[in-house]
Amino acid sequence: MKIYLIRHTQPDIAKGICYGSSDLDVATTFPVEATAVKAVLPTITTNTKILSSPLQRCHKLAQFIAKEYPITIEQRLTEISFGDWELQPWRSFGKETLIKWKANFVHTPCPNGEAFQSVFDRAKELYEEVLQMDADQVFLVNHSGVIRAFLCHLQGIPLDNAFDEQFGFGVVFEIKDGKVKRLK
Repeated sequence: MKIYLIRHTQPDIAKGICYGSSDLDVATTFPVEATAVKAVLPTITTNTKILSSPLQRCHKLAQFIAKEYPITIEQRLTEISFGDWELQPWRSFGKETLIKWKANFVHTPCPNGEAFQSVFDRAKELYEEVLQMDADQVFLVNHSGVIRAFLCHLQGIPLDNAFDEQFGFGVVFEIKDGKVKRLK
């Protein structure tokens, strides 16, 4: 079985705004970005499972990729919740607040939000379930934070280092026999 971690395309939001579990639409560049993502993926067969975060920026990409094939909405693929920080400018939180949060984001959630540990826990649980699926390939259309949680689990990366690797929108990782390869 091959598993593909697929990050959504550019969302329709200004730079510098904190968003995670907010349900943002896709940017006007979606058709070009989605075509580029689809180009690196293998052909979908009747034995392909497609799971998507319920957030529209992922679901729209999943629909673009899947065409007539069924998509399963999977809540555990939802991006981290930044709670009260959602849709606020990052600069509005103050330097000291951000330094304190970044020092322990794994276990400390934003106010009324979610700690990265919980994202990791749900991603790990989902990964173990995906391994049990009767499928040749599984597409997981989701978010940066969730992909980072999968990568931590698969590559033994400490959760504190989850954000060390940089990648943009529309990134695709292929997993085969527990080994990770970046395709885009």
